[in-house]
Amino acid sequence: MQLGNLLEAALSLLPPVTFEYRLYRGETVNDFGISVPSYSEWMVCVGMVQPVEASQYQDMQLDFAKRAINVWGSIDLNAIDVQDHPDQVRFQGRVFNTERCTDWLGYNGWHCFVCTEDKRWRESTPTSVMPTPSIVPNPEPEPIPEVGGNVSW
Repeated sequence: MQLGNLLEAALSLLPPVTFEYRLYRGETVNDFGISVPSYSEWMVCVGMVQPVEASQYQDMQLDFAKRAINVWGSIDLNAIDVQDHPDQVRFQGRVFNTERCTDWLGYNGWHCFVCTEDKRWRESTPTSVMPTPSIVPNPEPEPIPEVGGNVSW
């Protein structure tokens, strides 16, 4: 039974969304001598993105403290169970790590990824509009009074 490309059929019924992804390339050493993950440049993909329902978090063994999404696309990403660091998806200014993959790429031309938000990569307010912190020097400490014979409490 040939079903054709189910993602392509779904995208003809539902509005597709654009998201970005990047691939884990290995480790590199930063300026402080610490080994950190290295990623490819962000690449654009059209597919579908939907939130994971809260009722599914426990069944999928997801962390309730993290936002999770399902991503469908004709791309090949690796999850955390395949390599040291997962490939990443960026959607609506948030970066998500690929946790697991349902592999339909060879059969049907697409994948479904479960991704959880990596809050370390969350885009923040641009520095050009952030308020400049005011720096107030520490005031001179008050002198400690000498303790004499007549101290009243």
